[in-house]
Amino acid sequence: MLQRSTIQLISTEGLSTFSSQLFLFSLPIIAVSFLKLSDSQVGLINTSIGIGTLIFLLFFGPLCDIRKTHLLLSSLSLARCLLIAAASYMIATGILNFYTLAIISFFIAGLSAIYESAISAYIPKVIPGNDLHRINSWIAGLRTIADIATGSVAGILLSYAGASWSLLFISIAFLLSCLGPLSFNKKINKNDGESNNGKEIKKEFKSIFSGFKLIFEAPAHRKINIGIAQFNFFTSIIYSFYVIYCIRYADMSAIDIGISGSIGGVIGLIGILLSDRLSSFFSFKKIMFFSLFVPGVSGMLIVYLPIAFPQIKIAVLSIVLGVSSICVLVNISIFETYKQKTIEIKNIGKYSAASRCITWGIEPLGSFIGTLMVYFLPLNIVLILACLGVTASPFWLFTNIIPDKKIKEI
Repeated sequence: MLQRSTIQLISTEGLSTFSSQLFLFSLPIIAVSFLKLSDSQVGLINTSIGIGTLIFLLFFGPLCDIRKTHLLLSSLSLARCLLIAAASYMIATGILNFYTLAIISFFIAGLSAIYESAISAYIPKVIPGNDLHRINSWIAGLRTIADIATGSVAGILLSYAGASWSLLFISIAFLLSCLGPLSFNKKINKNDGESNNGKEIKKEFKSIFSGFKLIFEAPAHRKINIGIAQFNFFTSIIYSFYVIYCIRYADMSAIDIGISGSIGGVIGLIGILLSDRLSSFFSFKKIMFFSLFVPGVSGMLIVYLPIAFPQIKIAVLSIVLGVSSICVLVNISIFETYKQKTIEIKNIGKYSAASRCITWGIEPLGSFIGTLMVYFLPLNIVLILACLGVTASPFWLFTNIIPDKKIKEI
């Protein structure tokens, strides 16, 4: 049975993830359907999201190890709430444009990246080591549940309530998520406060690249992060343009895409069960390999949506998103556990920020390259090339440096 404090921690992370995913899912639909932006402008907005992630993790990563992390988490959610409320007002008054949306997306992405790194560093401070993989699986599962909800909620809200009310709903969701960390019981906050002090944080800010040093001095961590970075580079191209491809070339509506996302999320929940079971039967290395390889293969099906029968388009897209969701859930939970078992607790925040800076920070480059590619190549060819890039990402793991044993034995 999960303790009440653990449930609070997991629920807070789930609500924050739901809010940020709802915004990111709604963003390309708002850009295309409401603001009438071009393919290249949507690509540049996705690039701004990646740049925000990179900049914030690069320069504000040490905040992830700060004392009283719960106050940091609340502040990050409140800031995101105010930004999206401003976007809601601007689209209601007709003053929201491409540049403003790109700037808001930049800050939302950056703040969310710091939030995710901070919560990752927070968990091993308050959760016993033997329970880490189980808790990471639950958190990854809640992210999948958030994906389920965002597909349906975004599709329904945008279709029936419009962009402004949809953004206001997201703003309220962030407001609720900022209250979560303040409700953590005294034991959690006491344990958190014991981990660091102000002098240590100042020291870490003076050595802002210390997290990168942790990664590149450990050959196994270096290879794993490069493999995940390649996966995210090509995945960012797919996610920058698959919604546009479905709307413009496959004749799918926002509701169709939302339903597909929800069904795919339900399929992805299988990953919660698979994560624990796979870790009991297969080595860390094998699980990482297949979780990076399979999404590229299944992603190829998106290209065939324009010629698919209308009755099966939702099913096909649901399968693609579901398979990807399963693999990402398994990948996140197994990698988080590996990281928390092999990195000292006092360094996990710095490591997480640096790791996300590498693996998420590559995404703006992917979005930008994808934007350039659509100028010269048909969109279906761009998606095919991106899927091939995804399938090649796990080949960085073909080395004896990566432990070929079960996660419980590491």
